[in-house]
Amino acid sequence: MLAVTVLQNINRRAMEDTSTDLSILINQTALENASAMPNHAATNGRSPRIVERTAAFIAWAVVTYLILYTATLGNLLTIIAIVRARWWKTGIQVLIFSLTVSDFLSSFIVYPQLITNNLVGPSRFPYTNGTFCRLAGYVSVCTAYITPLHCCMIAVNRLCAIVFPRHSKNFTDRAAGCVMACLAWLIPGIIFSVSLAEFDGRFGLTPPFLTCGWLGRSASRAFSFSAGSICLYAPTVIIAVCYSVIFLRLRVVGATLRVRPLPDEISAEVRRQSLDPRRLVRRWQVAKMMLTTFMVFVVCYIPLTSFFYLAGDYYAPPMPLVMACLFTVSYLGPFFNPIIYAVMNRDFHNAYAAILRRIICCARSTPRTAVQLDRDTALQTALGQQSHQQTAPF
Repeated sequence: MLAVTVLQNINRRAMEDTSTDLSILINQTALENASAMPNHAATNGRSPRIVERTAAFIAWAVVTYLILYTATLGNLLTIIAIVRARWWKTGIQVLIFSLTVSDFLSSFIVYPQLITNNLVGPSRFPYTNGTFCRLAGYVSVCTAYITPLHCCMIAVNRLCAIVFPRHSKNFTDRAAGCVMACLAWLIPGIIFSVSLAEFDGRFGLTPPFLTCGWLGRSASRAFSFSAGSICLYAPTVIIAVCYSVIFLRLRVVGATLRVRPLPDEISAEVRRQSLDPRRLVRRWQVAKMMLTTFMVFVVCYIPLTSFFYLAGDYYAPPMPLVMACLFTVSYLGPFFNPIIYAVMNRDFHNAYAAILRRIICCARSTPRTAVQLDRDTALQTALGQQSHQQTAPF
């Protein structure tokens, strides 16, 4: 009986601590929103509250789940293609693999967690735990800024490979790609750890759904501007400059090669270090593919960012539903990236086709088709290696 009584007291105390932690989070969010809310919202008597979950929100969640898990399958297919082909020998391959892993984790774990949080609000486990809520907000914010930083590193990699082909080996090899990928993952984590430790700003329940995120209004303007500049604005400027220089360089190289083409008997090593048009075309194709990836991210991200600046009252209908739909648009980057790879890159297109062909044959599995499929795969691998020796791999 004594043991049962002790256990009951422990459970009751844990429930009281959890409810107290949740109420503190909600009260903090309410006070911040009330102080930061526009005058017309305050005069109308609107106070921060949890938006009611209607059938429209449930339909929105179902559609968003379908989009995200379709994106998960596409990114998983990309990861399998990269691992099967062992595309991690150069810096650009490492960066594309790292970006794909980020997209996979976002579409499989991070964004679905946000949708679930939007549906259930702060009143269900584990969102009733303040520590979990802060960590969930920290991970979601860091994930949102990984894509532009990866695209920035890829733009720098392409700039070195195309504009400085003779002196770029140390900046475009696998070691440099690993360093750039690590920086793309670490920079958002280091910056927003300041808010996680509550030195400047903090993570908690954000309006209008009271979901776990970054309370940007609790941070100073200097920190908010610095975080946005380092993780988004500066990478955008660097990407624009890099691709502008690449485009101008290719125009100059094209004009030069039309006047003085390379001789056919030139050695492979000299051709590799010179302005080989075939190699430049391959590198420019990859550069265009990754530029398209970044442009899709910007197009998907701008509407949600503009909404936060233009919307006055988050709680006035239909603003919550509009905001939810804009969140879905911002999640479309991982959905479109595998499609971009398949359409704009022949290597990815062939790799996807081989994997899907193997899946279909395994579904209809007979010993004869499996053996024939292995022979076809070996032949395609040999042909692919031969073509990669003739033209530079991406």
